[in-house]
This record gives sequence, C-alpha cells and structure tokens, in this order.
Amino acid sequence: MANQRSLFPKPIRRVRRLGYRPFVVCAVLVGLAGCGGTASDSGAGRESAGGDRNLITRADLEGMDDLNAYEAIRRLKPIWLRYRGQSSLTAAGRESLRVYLNRTAFGNAEALSTLMVRDIREMRFLDARQATLRFGTDHTAGAIVVITGG
Repeated sequence: MANQRSLFPKPIRRVRRLGYRPFVVCAVLVGLAGCGGTASDSGAGRESAGGDRNLITRADLEGMDDLNAYEAIRRLKPIWLRYRGQSSLTAAGRESLRVYLNRTAFGNAEALSTLMVRDIREMRFLDARQATLRFGTDHTAGAIVVITGG
C-alpha cells in the first residue's frame, strides 16, 4: 500500500490538511466588508463644524436661539427630515422618524417643534440600522437624539 498513489493531487491534499477554517475566516471577512457603510449612506446633509454629517452641535446652532429644533434642522440638515419610504411590507404605517430627548423616547419629527434651540447641546441623526441597534425595532426612517443642558 505504501507504493500506491493518492487519489488526490498534492494541492488538494494540502487543503484537506488545513481543514475548513481558512475558508470560514475568509468568508466572514468578505461578509463584514460588504456590511460596511459610509457616513454619506444616511444622507445627513452638510457637515457640522466638527466634520460629522450626522451631528449638529451647539456651535452650529449659534444665532438660532429663537428657533425651535425642527426649524433648526430644516435649515441646517433638511435631509434628516426627508421621508425615506417604506423598507418592507411588514413596516407599513411605521415609517416616521423617531425623536429621543436625552436618550428617552420623545415622539416623532413634529415633537421637535416643542424644543427650543437655546436648550439644546447637540442633536444626532441615526440611520435606520443605527437606531435599531440602539433603541430596538421599528426605526425604519431613523431617529434623532437630542441632548439638552449645558
């Protein structure tokens, strides 16, 4: 039997010796690379003073103290308020933007009109994926997190 040749050529024998692990690692890396996105995916409008397209800081709000949060967002980053459409058949009727005040549920986009800019430290837009990861399901249009205080 020692003189018999293997049924598989040398390269295939090497693969069999390594097992399936390198292929699994490669598949996972390719999958993760495909999941990555960019800041422009959310279409958050122009960049703030700090360069983050998903953030409005106190510095960005200077001179707007007499406005409410909805009007400030409409002027600075109107794309945050844009309707993004229904993403699936199961999401019917639940596609409104969610608002969180100090990380607590506050309402939909219209609730922003009750907040005055002078009380706001920052506002951050979260796309549907980020909002779902942070706050749970039913965030197909994303969320705006408003932080108040000094």
